[in-house]
Amino acid sequence: MKPPKSFAYFPQIALLILITLLAAPRLSRSIWSDEWWSLYYAGFDQTDTPISIAATLQRVASTYHELNPPGYYVVLNAWGQSVGSSELALRWLSLLCGLLAVAALYRAASDGFGKHVGFYAALTFGASAFWINYLHDMRMYTLALLWVILTTLTYWRTLHGQHWRRNALCLGMFSAALLWTHYFAALMLGVLGAYHLWQMFVLGRRDARHWAILLALALALLSVTPWLHVTLNAVREAQTSVRTIDRYGLVEALRHLLSQFSNGNALLGLFLLGISITLPATKPLRFIQTWLLGGLGILLAVNAVVPILTEKRYLLQLFPALAVNVAVGIAALDRPYRIGVVTLWIGAAIFTTFDPTAQNGIHSLNWHPPLKQWVAAFEQATQPNDALLYHLPDETLESEVPQLMAYYTQSLAVRGALIPSGHAITEATYLDNTRRAVGDAPRVWLGYETARRNWRVGLVEDGLLPELGFARCNVHAADDLIYAALYTRPNTQPVTFGETVQLFPQGVRLQPNTLYVVAGAQQAAGYSVGLQLLNSAGELLRQADFGLSAAYTCHAATLDLTELPNGDYQLIAVVYNWQTGERLPYSGGVAYPLARFGLESSN
Repeated sequence: MKPPKSFAYFPQIALLILITLLAAPRLSRSIWSDEWWSLYYAGFDQTDTPISIAATLQRVASTYHELNPPGYYVVLNAWGQSVGSSELALRWLSLLCGLLAVAALYRAASDGFGKHVGFYAALTFGASAFWINYLHDMRMYTLALLWVILTTLTYWRTLHGQHWRRNALCLGMFSAALLWTHYFAALMLGVLGAYHLWQMFVLGRRDARHWAILLALALALLSVTPWLHVTLNAVREAQTSVRTIDRYGLVEALRHLLSQFSNGNALLGLFLLGISITLPATKPLRFIQTWLLGGLGILLAVNAVVPILTEKRYLLQLFPALAVNVAVGIAALDRPYRIGVVTLWIGAAIFTTFDPTAQNGIHSLNWHPPLKQWVAAFEQATQPNDALLYHLPDETLESEVPQLMAYYTQSLAVRGALIPSGHAITEATYLDNTRRAVGDAPRVWLGYETARRNWRVGLVEDGLLPELGFARCNVHAADDLIYAALYTRPNTQPVTFGETVQLFPQGVRLQPNTLYVVAGAQQAAGYSVGLQLLNSAGELLRQADFGLSAAYTCHAATLDLTELPNGDYQLIAVVYNWQTGERLPYSGGVAYPLARFGLESSN
């Protein structure tokens, strides 16, 4: 008995939901350095100043960082101006394109091999943790692979399906979009072109369909001639800037391709690929084998001239072809084995997606400092001229992420600096970098990833900052991800109580339902500072105290404002002998006014 038509696509829908659930949790994480370039090209590096499409084209053409085609950045510009420029809003474009790519691959494989192979192709492709990583990455890869799949699908349909004129038109548009999106992915058009020329001029198939395809591919190629000078610059830059030793050879490329595609199970991927190769040859099977082997061949051929295969992600364009080949292998297995492979594949994808060690193998944690979470933890407590020092863990190069600090602190009047701690940096260099970053700042926010703290942080916390006169006020944030502590040193305008106690007000910030107060003091031991909140009648409502010592002491207090009625309030500081309660006077009285503010219907 056949299932109702309403349930016909339930497995495919369930797969898309699973992929979304795996990718969605990271849509709001901190951006990494390449994502910053996406923001810059699309005009969202400063969120309050979006730029035009023409300005995006100009930025891409005139900046020698990536020299990628501008297609993705133009789409990202239009997307961001429509839905917003936050990380979450902009990354949804990658997730949407990725889901469409999975759906398109299902359709492409189903056309040639039936719905079962279509589903297995969509599953092995979509449930690859390496691919899922790019579903929440603000980069062009999911859009490029969507064009790769649609181009191949419309090529096959033009050649063998109905409505070939309409499909030829779509082929031309998708091919042009691919050429404008990513150079490496566009090399897959070379496979289709070579396959098609073989069909026409070796096998002699030169009917109207074949000529229409040739014309569509030629017009797509012609569409990028205005960008040809930038493309040539990109080729020259790649030839001179990338060391030959960095690029992959055949064996290394195959190992990375199978391992990353198969969630670390390279032998499983190779086994399933081997099954599909041994099956009786059919026209669709020969085509997908040509798609895969030809794609790998053309990448390696170009790599021999221009060293482009230097990162695992540059093999992504082969994933759709590999997925269909592997799907054919899965479909050839008996039912219990198919169920076992599918279960193993999904389980491995879930594990690899959430396991930190496995994720670090996909995309190095060194490229992802959690600056967004770190700055968000204390941004409402900062004040102008604060210095923000974020300690980068070992193996992280400062040059990879310097612009990220500026991006996350652009709304704050602070000075941010990333302090590298790579093995190649000497202790003296590390401390000099930190000293320069501190400069003459009266307050310093020091932070790092909690799990990746190393001994050099201690050089700053216990050595350099005390040497520069700083004392730690409080640990503002300390969880499994981030650590942030505030340090201050005496400023140039102390308030003297009695003859010996000097109070150094270091800032008051009114936050929702709280008052954040920072003060420092120094004198002989035996006295304390009281930070007192008074209402308009002079009644004491809240108080925070800290003891003093001979050295400079700093304290940060959070006063709870909930349940306080509307009205005017005053924050004062008093210095008193903690044993007798005697208050020390200063030139203006016994209490130093720190701040006045009003509350209006906020509680």
